[in-house]
Amino acid sequence: MDSVLAGIIASPPAKTTAIGKTVTDPDTGLIVRDMSAVIAAVRERRQVGESYRRLTSADVPPVVPVLSEDYLRAVGVHQQLALQVPSIAPPPLPPGYHSLSPEQQLRAVLDRERDHRDAMLAAIPALQEDSDVVEAEIVDE
Repeated sequence: MDSVLAGIIASPPAKTTAIGKTVTDPDTGLIVRDMSAVIAAVRERRQVGESYRRLTSADVPPVVPVLSEDYLRAVGVHQQLALQVPSIAPPPLPPGYHSLSPEQQLRAVLDRERDHRDAMLAAIPALQEDSDVVEAEIVDE
């Protein structure tokens, strides 16, 4: 459709009379072009473009998620835990994860993250017992 409209705009059709006779300019003898067809083609092309943009949501600005402070704090804590206990991998997603509904997928991801966090928290005391840190008391003499 766009290529047909572009063709009409690029080379307008000849203007014709009511009985279909081509109109020529009496001074130059050249065929007169029908500019109302060009105006109609431009109008139609604009309407098609607007319809396409509405259909594809091209005019809608991108949605930028607003992250809450609690979420950012939780992500920071999780990253700190991952630095302290890098050897603990997150558990796998449940079988058939991709066939779940979006709500079930979200629940599965949240459960996976919670289990991963709990495993890292459980591993930290074991790491601290194995380290070279010695509990000591400073006594003033």
